[in-house]
Amino acid sequence: MRGALKGALITLGAILIFAVGALVAAPLFLSSDTYRAEIERKVFESTGRKLTIRGDVSVSFYPVVGLSAADVTMANRDGASRTEMATLDQLLLRVRLLPLFTGEVDVDKFILVNPVIHLEKTAAGPNWIFNSPVAGAASGKQPPDPAPKPADANPNPAGTCNSEKSTAQWLSDELGFGVKQIRFGEVGLRNGTITYEGPDGVSTEARGIDVDIALPNIQKPIRVDGSLLWNGERVSLGVEIADACKLVNGIETKGALTVATASGYLTLALDGTLQKQADLIARGKATLDVPSIRKLAAWAGSPILSGGDTFGPLAIEGDLVLEGAKGSFSNATVAFDKIRGTGKMLVDATGSLPYVNGDLAVGTLDLNPYVAGAATASPGEKAGTIDASMLQAFNADLIFRADQVVFASETVKGGVMTVRVADGQALIAISDFGLFGGRIGGTVGVDGRKAGVGLTTDLKIAGVPMRPVIRRFSGKDWLEGTGSMTAKFRGHGTTSDALARNMRGNGRFDFRNGAIRGFNAAGLFRALDDVGKSLGTLKIAEVPARLAALNKARSSSPDQKTDFSELSGNYAYAGGAVNLSGIRMLSPLLRVGGGGTAHLPKQSLDMRLQVRLVSSLKGQGGKVDLSGLEIPVRVYGPFSNIQWQPDYKAIERTYIGKALGSSLGGAAGSTGSVVKDAIRKGKDLLKGILK
Repeated sequence: MRGALKGALITLGAILIFAVGALVAAPLFLSSDTYRAEIERKVFESTGRKLTIRGDVSVSFYPVVGLSAADVTMANRDGASRTEMATLDQLLLRVRLLPLFTGEVDVDKFILVNPVIHLEKTAAGPNWIFNSPVAGAASGKQPPDPAPKPADANPNPAGTCNSEKSTAQWLSDELGFGVKQIRFGEVGLRNGTITYEGPDGVSTEARGIDVDIALPNIQKPIRVDGSLLWNGERVSLGVEIADACKLVNGIETKGALTVATASGYLTLALDGTLQKQADLIARGKATLDVPSIRKLAAWAGSPILSGGDTFGPLAIEGDLVLEGAKGSFSNATVAFDKIRGTGKMLVDATGSLPYVNGDLAVGTLDLNPYVAGAATASPGEKAGTIDASMLQAFNADLIFRADQVVFASETVKGGVMTVRVADGQALIAISDFGLFGGRIGGTVGVDGRKAGVGLTTDLKIAGVPMRPVIRRFSGKDWLEGTGSMTAKFRGHGTTSDALARNMRGNGRFDFRNGAIRGFNAAGLFRALDDVGKSLGTLKIAEVPARLAALNKARSSSPDQKTDFSELSGNYAYAGGAVNLSGIRMLSPLLRVGGGGTAHLPKQSLDMRLQVRLVSSLKGQGGKVDLSGLEIPVRVYGPFSNIQWQPDYKAIERTYIGKALGSSLGGAAGSTGSVVKDAIRKGKDLLKGILK
């Protein structure tokens, strides 16, 4: 098989050189049909495809040799969806007469007008790969493809493109004509159309194609300048080739490539080498500049619907290998929005969706603009709308090695984040990131298949000092310790508020070796002892006020705290409310259990706890033996001002029971004396309470 460029060059060369030779050698009395038949035959022998000239063929001889052919078609290969690969309204050829007598071809003009070319990848292979000439081609049947060469066979025999054999000689040998030199004047294509259909049946089309080829001598560098209309935008293309013969024969040659859009959506520049294999391969130093990925995606037909100041400029510099619709950058510097990094990246546009593969080391990775939604809305978009539909526009496997990651109002130190995008969904895996001195890892899933965004999390946080975390999110300094948490959530919403309302999930927390600041449980029990000493003369109605005053004076000041060795529990999240259950707090003095609700939208807390003294207060600032006494406590209020409120009635009941129990079980002597002493103490106690 020949390469596409080689086949095309042979085809055009066959038309060109045979037409020139025929015009010079043929008697003047030959009809235009004779030229028509000879051109069709020669092209078929060279390419294996049938060329048909349906329109008029006109010939001129002086002062230039000229040929004009109208309504030209070339057959497609077997198995293609269309019967014709190409159609052409008009072919114009003019060759200077005098150089022909010295064996030189000086082409004054070679123009193709309104060509329509259909490119297609079929089961039998690409239709732009032409067959070599074979015996029996004159039979009119398309010959079969020759057997493929072994992978290690040299496709470029020695002497194909070197000083011993000129490009003109090589081309003449391929076409069967002796030519010393070939020069070109105006060579181009006017108002062409190219369609491409892949194996998946998806097709795309480019119109308004104009190409000009600067080729003063086929042995000298070639310059190709062209443009086309795609999705309503004019795209320009520039190619410089140092040696056409080497390129056609698959030998690497120096070259340069530029691609740009008229509106500045995209600019690509490469300086390096070109090589023709199955696809054109370009290698070298390259720069890619995209002022706005959002605008580029909209032009390409895959708009990014979410608002906000994201998916803006992209700039890449590095070593590029461009092979057909695949491009890879290595040793690259990348600037995307406010992200700066170095590494490598690959883009493959051969499938139904572009595929991006990258491994980047970045300084600061700010996730807020991409996860938390748009800070501002796009025109016609409701304020606060969040959207992940951009995930339907591409597939990706990305690795970010970040010095730090910013999420919400927090900066996370170090770590690796991998992002896999497929079928409109993204799975973000994070590992070894620092959070307030601890570590965080797990996965975050983002679903962009429906309007808004779907979010799932499976995270583990370990070794986080809770004091700065609580201070950051509640504005108060009320909890110390080292914390670990798990978080499994799932939800969907079109706004950040809706997402918060719809989130559902659960997890567990476990804090170690900490303290609850602003609440001193030991002080509360000492206050109870002071109240208890006066119960014989104090009315029930006076107990709450007396106890509140003692509690406020002794245990509610900011420098007071209740130490714990463990504080753990479970939580379930729904509709903005966190339901806490199975709470367990252990300390040398206390055991605490209970549960409640933290309402995030309202920034408030309401919990019921059972606080039980398990040992004497000796060594805790006093000598009081109230072990076994249990006190219900309500913890409530806004996060900015959390209150602790004992259940005074329950305290009274519990304390009276404790006093009665002590009287019944603590007296010495006979049973009768114990009972008598208990009755006496109980009467005195009840008399004082009931006054």
